[in-house]
Amino acid sequence: MPSTTEPDAPTIDAKALAAAIGKGWKLVNTPKVRTGYKAGQQKLVQANGKTLGMLTLREGKGARVEGNRLARNLTVTDAKGVAEARRLLAAVSRIRPLRC
Repeated sequence: MPSTTEPDAPTIDAKALAAAIGKGWKLVNTPKVRTGYKAGQQKLVQANGKTLGMLTLREGKGARVEGNRLARNLTVTDAKGVAEARRLLAAVSRIRPLRC
């Protein structure tokens, strides 16, 4: 008799995606900041003391890159998404503060 259960979907290693996105920048664990997330599940991406964006690690679903300075928010599930997320974060790191 054949099994009636569906095969498991391929798992996505969110920690590896976060490491690839944050390579060259500082990743800082945040305390629990939003309902439904555990401490350490969200990481800030920082460069020279400036926060570029936030990574939310979602096991099995990838990593979410969010920030009000980013051109858009993005869910990363593969290498193509990692490259796009790094491009968005790099654009934010090049923005110069206003001098008055």
